[in-house]
Amino acid sequence: MKRYLAVLLSGLLFVSGCGERGVSDTADEIYDLTKLSSILAYAEITNINKNPEKYLGRKIKMSGIYFYEPVDEQVYHYLVAEDACCYEVVEFMLAADAAYPEIYEAFTISGVYSSYDELDNTYYYLAADTLTVH
Repeated sequence: MKRYLAVLLSGLLFVSGCGERGVSDTADEIYDLTKLSSILAYAEITNINKNPEKYLGRKIKMSGIYFYEPVDEQVYHYLVAEDACCYEVVEFMLAADAAYPEIYEAFTISGVYSSYDELDNTYYYLAADTLTVH
């Protein structure tokens, strides 16, 4: 019985310690991933990419490095978030007259998570309202 109780209490302590301190989970506040460790931020960006509909309309703030990909006459801009072994990307767009960072430059971005349709597919991106280069 004591062993069962000890395992149960350990499990409860583990679960209660896994909260995301400093990260808002309400739709009207910013979802600030910069307050998380790089591993937790990477995991949350993975979750955003796997469940994008859950985040549509949410204001999100995240950090990473800049990369872009020219395809035909369009250029796609990405935030690359990495942990110890892997990486995730989030497409983002700035206002037409805004300057993008230099390739591989570290930056923080915030904006509203949105979607667009292109070639019969739905794509998700961060409509950025602020970008700060580190």
